[in-house]
This record gives sequence, structure tokens and C-alpha cells, in this order.
Amino acid sequence: EVCDGDVVVMELDSWKLQSFAENKISPQIAIFTTFFPDHLNYYKGDLERYWEDKSAIFKNQRPGDVLIVSQQVAGTMKKQGYKLAQKFIIAQKLPPEWSLKVLGAHNRQNAGLALDVARKLGVSDEVSRRALEGFKGVPGRLECIGEHRGIKFYNDTTATTPEGVMAALRSFPKYKKKIVLIAGGSDKGLMYDGMMGVVVEYCRALVLLPGTATEKISKSEYLNPKQIPTTKAQDMKEAMEEAMNVAAPDDIIILSPGAASFGIFKNEYDRGDQFTTLFKRLE
Repeated sequence: EVCDGDVVVMELDSWKLQSFAENKISPQIAIFTTFFPDHLNYYKGDLERYWEDKSAIFKNQRPGDVLIVSQQVAGTMKKQGYKLAQKFIIAQKLPPEWSLKVLGAHNRQNAGLALDVARKLGVSDEVSRRALEGFKGVPGRLECIGEHRGIKFYNDTTATTPEGVMAALRSFPKYKKKIVLIAGGSDKGLMYDGMMGVVVEYCRALVLLPGTATEKISKSEYLNPKQIPTTKAQDMKEAMEEAMNVAAPDDIIILSPGAASFGIFKNEYDRGDQFTTLFKRLE
């Protein structure tokens, strides 16, 4: 039960923000992390419609409310004609001496955004540092689920866009050409050439789940089978078997689909749960 004086933290996707726009409301403190193409199957390829829903997170804020954005969103807002000083705060980088358990530059960016919110709420940096450095992440978001035969396994099922996959792969700079990626699925109207350039740079092999996005990935000009062995699996069990066939000790097997889960899974969490269950059977 929410009481007076409580602080409610919500993750708001474009579907929820669509209703915010209809009701002309926005949070008192809003964080806008990134803006990349997504859900374009629903928006029929219209990125402006997607922006209209996403920007509802701040459009109906009142005087005194706060909007905190990443550098990437700040660039998008400049192009939209927003004046920086009047409209929003660009989050600063997390202090370099703060050490996080979660991997990746994208997570350091997210932590920096959270730090700015904490400061606005009057939380001391000492408390924030202790909380952020102790945070172990959440299931399905670049989650290390264990190790088997010297191979580490990561469940990143919530990476449903090409940008999510790129962020995940770039979190392992010391593992170039030592990553076996399980990806693919249902297309959301997105483009995969940029992602495939990073996949070829970082991955030893690629295993693809069924779906319309997989067909796009397979046709990418960056996907050269001579550079990166690629196999197609019919389900998660077969995908895990194919990944294990090619992985070697000190490699990483990561489920980071870059696509929706429609088709052979109930949802993205079912996809991640199947991956985790199969890993536990290996043990």
C-alpha cells in the first residue's frame, strides 16, 4: 500500500506512457535513459509516433518537476528543439572510483542517472555509493547464471533490440572472439546491420532462434559464415546444444536475442527461464 510521503519507482514502457499522454500526466522526477528504434511493428515504422509516446514521460511535467536524461537522449532532444537549460538535466558520469558489480558502460550510465535522482531526493552520496556498489543486478539483464566446464553463462533475455545486444557484447572487451551468442526471434521492424558488425567483432559463433528477425539477421551483409559460424535452432534446447558444441573453456555463452519472444515462447521471461533451466541441467 502506497502512503503519503512514499517514493514510488516505476519503469514505464511506451504502452504505459501512451496512457500518461492521454491523461496528461508525467512523473515529478523523470529519467529518460535512451531513445532508439523499438516496437516499430506496432508503430508501423513511424518513429515519430514512438517518440510521442516515450516523451510523455516529461511533456506534462509541472513547474518544479525534474527531468534527467542521458547524453544520448540530450542529443535527440536538441534535434527536437528543446533548450537544455530550460527543460532538462544531463546526467553526469558515475564517479570513476565507484566500482559496480553489474557489467557494461550502459549500466554505469544507468547508475549515473540513478545517482542524480538520489541527489534530487536528498540522499547522500555515501548512501548512494553503498547501494550502487552492492547492487547485483536483476534476472534476465546480463545476469551471470553460473559456469560449467569453464564456460560462463549469461541470461540477457530482456535485450530485445539490436542496441541491447551491442551493449551486452561490449560489456566483455576481454572476450572478443570468445563469445557464443544465442540470438534472434520475432521482428519488431528493426534493423540489424549495425548489430551484426559488433557480433562479427566479438563472437566466436552465432546460434539463431526461429523467427522473422532471424530471417533479417541471416540476410545481413555483415554476416559472413567464414568469419562467424552460424547455426539455426528450432528451440532453446537445440540452441543450447549447438552453443555447447562450439564453446570452449574460458568462453561465454550469452542469450541476448535482440528480438521479441513471440512464437515459441510465452514471453521474454519464459525465454530466459528456459535458458536458465537448461543450464542447471548441465550442472
